[in-house]
Amino acid sequence: MGYYIETDSSKGKVEWILANTKSRETPRPFKGTTTEIPVVVVDNGLFEAAAICFDQGELDEFTRVNDTRPIRCLLVAREDVIRLNPESEKHLHWP
Repeated sequence: MGYYIETDSSKGKVEWILANTKSRETPRPFKGTTTEIPVVVVDNGLFEAAAICFDQGELDEFTRVNDTRPIRCLLVAREDVIRLNPESEKHLHWP
């Protein structure tokens, strides 16, 4: 099961996250840390999904090279990820 950051709109999620959290956009490849969690925003056409990549396997899944959907990568402060999706806390496994 995936964990996502929900916003008040189906588009513009990167801009919302950058404006409402301690976060930064980053190029690929990238990894999470104990203080910054990877969030990958995938444009699915009608909507964007802001996936919380709780471990390396989840990050690999959302940044596959053969996935042609537009994606943008963010590193978001751990406390903001937990604030926006409390269910994700027990699954965050970054060294």
